[in-house]
Parts: sequence; structure tokens; C-alpha cells
Amino acid sequence: MYLARSLSILCQILNKTLNYSLKKKDEKEFIFQRLQLLDQHYCLEMDRQLWQSYSDIGIQQNLWPDQLYTMTKTNDFDLCKQYVTNFIQNNKKQLNHCQFELTKQEQQFQTCSIKELSFEHMEQRLKELVNRERKYLSKRNNDKLIKFKNDISGKQLLKTISTASLMKNQPNEFCNQLITIREKQAEIWKEQLMLEIRIHCKFLPPNFDHLENFISSIDYLPLNNNTKIIEIKNKRFKIIQETKRQWLNYFLNIYEIKIQEYEQQYQNEFIRLESLLSNNNDTTMLNNIKEYINNRIQRLKRDIYDKMASFRRIILQNRQRSSSTKNVIGVSPEPYLDLMSNPFNKRQWNYLSLGPSYIRENQSAIRTKCQQETEIKNQHKDIYSKVENHLTDYPHRIPRNNAIFKQYSDHLLAYLNQIYFSPLSYKDQLMSREQAQILGSIRRIIINMNLIIRVTDKGNNFYIGSANEFETKAQTFFFDTNAFAELSSNPFNEIFDKVVQLLGALHQKGLIRKWQYEQMMPDRTKCELAHLYFNPKTHKGISIDTIKKLASIILKDNVFAYGKKIYKQTTGGAMGSSLTLTLANIFMSAWQKKIVEEQTKTGEFYGRYIDDIFMTWNRSKEELRKLLDDANTWHPNIKLDYKIGYSLPFLDVQLKNNNGILLTSVYHKPAAEPCITPFTSDHPRHVFANTIKNFLERATRYSSTFEAFNYERRNIKLMLLYNDYPSTFIENELQKYFSENISKSPFLPLINDEQKYFRMRKHILGQPTPRQSQVALSAALADIDNDPPDDENQQPDPYKTKSEQKISNYDEKFFTHFTYEKRFETCKRDMHKVYNNVFKDTPAMYTRQIIGHRIRRQSHDELIPRGKQRTFGLEVTLSYFKLL
Repeated sequence: MYLARSLSILCQILNKTLNYSLKKKDEKEFIFQRLQLLDQHYCLEMDRQLWQSYSDIGIQQNLWPDQLYTMTKTNDFDLCKQYVTNFIQNNKKQLNHCQFELTKQEQQFQTCSIKELSFEHMEQRLKELVNRERKYLSKRNNDKLIKFKNDISGKQLLKTISTASLMKNQPNEFCNQLITIREKQAEIWKEQLMLEIRIHCKFLPPNFDHLENFISSIDYLPLNNNTKIIEIKNKRFKIIQETKRQWLNYFLNIYEIKIQEYEQQYQNEFIRLESLLSNNNDTTMLNNIKEYINNRIQRLKRDIYDKMASFRRIILQNRQRSSSTKNVIGVSPEPYLDLMSNPFNKRQWNYLSLGPSYIRENQSAIRTKCQQETEIKNQHKDIYSKVENHLTDYPHRIPRNNAIFKQYSDHLLAYLNQIYFSPLSYKDQLMSREQAQILGSIRRIIINMNLIIRVTDKGNNFYIGSANEFETKAQTFFFDTNAFAELSSNPFNEIFDKVVQLLGALHQKGLIRKWQYEQMMPDRTKCELAHLYFNPKTHKGISIDTIKKLASIILKDNVFAYGKKIYKQTTGGAMGSSLTLTLANIFMSAWQKKIVEEQTKTGEFYGRYIDDIFMTWNRSKEELRKLLDDANTWHPNIKLDYKIGYSLPFLDVQLKNNNGILLTSVYHKPAAEPCITPFTSDHPRHVFANTIKNFLERATRYSSTFEAFNYERRNIKLMLLYNDYPSTFIENELQKYFSENISKSPFLPLINDEQKYFRMRKHILGQPTPRQSQVALSAALADIDNDPPDDENQQPDPYKTKSEQKISNYDEKFFTHFTYEKRFETCKRDMHKVYNNVFKDTPAMYTRQIIGHRIRRQSHDELIPRGKQRTFGLEVTLSYFKLL
């Protein structure tokens, strides 16, 4: 409860709420007492509203739920009514006393030393603070009221069913049998939820920890070889971790099988009941029974969820008290530690385990007022300029000096000031400060201990190691590859001048147009050596020779810094450069011609993605090895590392030849970690739903068998639990994805019919992936993009596919963006209101404003600052491409 926590943080919140600095002791005492009374009054009023609703519903229905009869220890309606009435009267007495104390304190305000604040202003602000801190009570009361109504509705349905003519002969037999089956299902589901909560809380059952006793501890470690010791420890850690993850998948599978077995029993029993009632033409009774059973199931699920909340608190307490958790290997992703010992404490390690994509909550809220004002100014300028530029252009043509723009600017600025300077709740304020402090302490350890932190290539988690060891590995890499030459001076100015001279010469000769010249011309004040490249598009009017000249300067002057030295790459091109990727594809296309011809002759399959190749072969292994060994001699920088077998991975797909039938499933690389954006990250809420949908869709596309899909579906669920996604959120998203194909069981939010799965998969395979849609759009716009306009100063507009006369105002849309934070959750809706209120009754209302999100700095940006990765303004690049 916020009033019982740190007074210093509460005082900071009050200062911001009141816009007044509380310094004197008597000022603080008065405000704290006033806040406590207002908080007490608010809680009592919420209780009064809830119990008054109980009373109104119970008297109207002439019925009380079983829980109330249990509380009063009687089955008499009037005695229960009296109990509720007494509670309400007692509540009113407390409210009156609280109001008396508030009035009494109001009179004391005149003698208080707070002169700069009016009582009305102070009262309003304090009430807003209480509402913000106690807003959860409204939801809690609403949930209780729904439960109250459902319980009464269930009793009424049971009464209707019990008094029916059929049930007089067979009293409640059918309902009891069906409900008994559902209760057994619920017990299994409850056990499954308990396991999921343990995974979510990172405190697995003790039997999982016994696994570490089966895999022998490291009794022997090599002497004087720290690198080997670290490698052995990490390998053992990975083996145990992956085994536990496989066990968890197996456990979830067992729970699902048990629930499905009871589901089959339930459906068989229900068919018997349906048959009996249909013979008597009693559809009303059948519907009543269905409704009653559904009501009971919802009550069961609610009760279990309530118990799970208590169970979660117990698990967290036990984890806190447990001394063994420090040494137990968990299943959630963690950083790769390339050190002999861990220099981070538990809180720091947990923060690093959230991964590179994690965003701290409400980052700007704890910044200084000056910093927030600067950000408001920048946000306002960006949003306003986009709105103004759009509405002054065709078809609106609103003059820039129109007063409506000033009105919109003022409203937008007022709104941004309001949301930025609204105080956080106590809980959010505490969380924001703690996370900032943890981040700062991690940075200090990295600097003081001369550590290096990076993002792993395959695992998507953090790598933490010694900067000295990393430097040694880098120098070894430079020496082994022989692809880099150390330079004695910084060639920035020389390369910059080369680029300027080349672009000037090409433009002067008419080989590139003016707009192309301006687009490719680097800005000396902004560019950096490692960024000094461009990806020229093949516009009509640019000759192949010109493209070669532009590409040549990129490849020949690829310079970067590492540490305090500057290097020039002498072989290949920088990884990450889009030009290098394009050239590599061109090179590989020429290199692979002989293999493609061989595969085409025999009707075999050949596919390549950059430097990964997959091909089928139906002749002997010796012939295949001969072909591949021969291919290794075609170019000195191309060395094929190949695997031959009946089951092989290609990218993220596992392909298997099962007696002539091709089977596919999702493939996870051994080094890959189940790292995704954590649910606690300060990302827009739709990101988490899209994450689940994308993983499920990939599993559906890749899984050629129902068994493979279910295995991957369970892996997805576990991955989500590892990354703090709640079970309820996962269940809701699964229900959305499977929609009409979902199981009839209320405890299985999945598809359990193989034929339905194949129909769903066929439908999804018929839809383009986001990547395919993007490629199709690029291809469709290629001619527009390549066709130069008559005016050499004008750049082609790939999106302008209609003449102005054909554009409909109703089809128009424009984009604005704001930087998302948890406290700005309603910002998108509010910004639409600001726009609509100003531009209502104008043609601008026919334009659709689409508001997108920017995100705050992620952990990899905060822990690996760009300035630390380079010297002389150059990026660190440790990889090179040997295909060129």
C-alpha cells in the first residue's frame, strides 16, 4: 500500500502532484494526514457502493449466493438481508466519522503555513492522487459484482432444472455426471497452472532440480586454462537447461492428454443426454442445462484463478527465502557469461536476463523538468509539422497562416504537457527509479572491471566477457583472416573528398541526375567513416559503368576502428552493408551455375539463401561428395561446409525424408536461446500479441504433421512463460488464433482435431507472409521507381500511382508518431480526440490520421552505447565476408 512505503518517494510524488515543494515539517504532516483521510474515505465509499449493489440485486432476485449464506451461517433469506443491511449501516457510520475528520482538518488549514496553495487546489490534486493509486479497487469491485450476479444466475438455473418433470425422475443425475467430469478436468488444469506459475516465477518443482545430480558435477577442470574451464562450465549449464526445457514440454503434453481424455468422456455423456432430451422434444431443458454447466465452469475457473493468485505469492515468498535458488540452473534465458565468476548481484543479473530488447518502464518520467520540456518540444514539432505539411498539400490546400493550425498547435502542446507532467503512481515511480539505479550499477561494474557486453549472434541474449580476452580474440581474428590492414592515420577526410569528387564528376557528365546527386551526397557534419556508403538503386539513366564506380569506392575504402587503431578491410565487404549482400548474391548466382545445371538435368531441387544452400540428391553419396569437393576448388574464398543425411536443417526449417515423404518442422539452432521481448518491457501492448501470433503462424507453416505442430506450440508457450508472459494472456491469444478451430474444452485453448489443423494450415499457406507481401510491393513499384521524371530535380514518388484528379479524400491517410511509454497508454486515442476536436466540420476530417509508436532505448542501446563501440567516429566491425 502506497501510504505505508518510503516517505521520501511519496513526498516526491506529492511535490509533483501539488506543483509545490513541501519542505517544512508541519506542511508535510498536514498533507500526509489529509491524504490518509481521503484514502480512507475513498476505500469506504467503494465498499459502500459494492455492498449496496449486493443488496439491490439480492432483494430484486429474492436470492443470495451460497458464499453469503456461508458467511452468515444460515440459509434464511431475511437473516442474510439483515446481515447486508447491518454492513451497509456500519459502513455509513465510518464514512460519516471520516467526513467529520476531514471537515475538522479543513478548518485547521487556515492556521497551516501553506500559503501558496489554495485549499480547493490541494484537495482536488490529493483526490486525483488517491484515485490514481486506488483505481484497482474499481476493477476488483466490478469483478466481485459479476461473480455475485453469476452465482445467483446459477442458483436460479439449478432450481429450474431441478423442478423440471424429467429431473424429478432422474434428479440432477445428468448434470452431476457432467459437472463431475468438468471438475476432474479443472483439477488437472489447476495442476498445469501451478506448474506454469512456477515457470513464470522461476522456481521449478524440486524434482526438476534433481536432474543436476544425474549429470555429474565438474570434478576435473584443466589447470591454468581459464578459457577451457569456462567453456566446460557453460556446456554443462546448457545441457542441464535444455534437458529441463524438454521435460517441461513433456509435462505439458501429459496434462493436455489427461484433459483430452476427460473431454472425450464429457462429450460422450453429453451426447447421451442430448439424445434423451431430443426424444422428449425438450430443447429448452437442454439449453438450460448447457447454460448451467457453463455457469459452473466459469465459477470453477474463477475460483482456480483466485487460488493461483495466492499460490503465486507463496511461490515468490518461498523463492525469496530459499538458499538453493542461487545454485540451481533455471530454464529462463540468461546472459552468456565468459568469465570465471559472476560479478553481478541477483538484481543486476535478473535485469541482464531480461535481454537486449527490454525497455525500462517510463524512462522519461524520472528525468529533470528541463529534459522533459525539451522532449515535449521535439514531440510537438514532429507531430505538428506532419499534420501541417499534409493539410497544406493537395487536396486540402489549407493556407499555412490559417488560424486553425495555431489552434491545433496550442491544443497539442497543452495535451503533451499534461501527460508528461502528470505524476506516476507510487508503484510505477518506485519501479522506474529502481530500474534506473540497477542499470547504472551494471554500467559501473562493466567499466570498473574492464568487461565487454555485446549481443550474441544466434542466441539473442547478452554476452559478457573480459575486454582483454575479447581484444586477444579480435587480434587473432585479424591475423588469421589476413583481410585487414592497420592504418597509421585517420583517412576520413581523404575518403570523404573522394566521394564528393566522384559524385560531382558523375553529375557533371550527366551520368546521375541532380536529385540522385543530392540524395547520395554525404553530410560532413553527420557522417561517419563506417557509415560512408550508399546503396545506389538501378534507376533508368544510370549506366552499369556508373554503378560499378559507385560500388568500387565503397569496397576499396571500407575503413573502421577497433580500440585505438584504424583498419582497412582488404578482402570482401563489411557484413551488414546492403551493398555487400547484393554483390554477394550476384557473385553466388554466377558461382552456382554448374550445380544448378546438374540439379536441373536430374530434376532435383536446389535452393539458396545468401550463403546457405539446400539441395536434394537421389544418386550415391560418393557422387555427391565428388561434386561438392569439386565445387570447393572453383574459387579460393568459397569453402563449402556440407552435411549429408535424411534429416537436415535449412535456416529455421527441419526437413526429413521419411521413406520418400517430405516432412518439415521448426528448427532451433543449438546456440539459440528462447529470448523474446519480455512481457514486462515498456513496449506498446500490441507487440506482445503480435509476437504470439507470429510464432504460432510460423509453427503452422513449417509443421507438416499435427504432432510436430503441437510440440512446437508447447515450446512457444514455454518460451512465453520464460519471458514473463502470464498464463491468462497466453490463453486469450491462443483462443484468438485458433478461433473456430479451437477445442470444445474450456480448459484447452488449442486445436485438438488433426483434420481441422490441416484445413487451418492450408488456409494460412494460401496467404502471403509479411516478407512476401513486402517483396511483391517492391516489385510492383519497381517500374515507377526506375522511371525518371522529366524534371531532373524531382525524385520519383513510388506511392503516387494515381493522378490528383482521381484521389478520393476518403481514401487519404497520413502518419504521425509519438514515443510510447506505459504511462501514455491512452495517448493514441487522446491524440485522435485533439485532432478531431480542432478539425471537426472541416474537410480535414475526411483524412485518416494513423498514429504509430516509437519506442524508448532498449537495453542493448543503454548498455552498449554507440560511442563506446568506436573511436574516431567509426563503428566496430569484427566480421567480414569472404565471398568477394
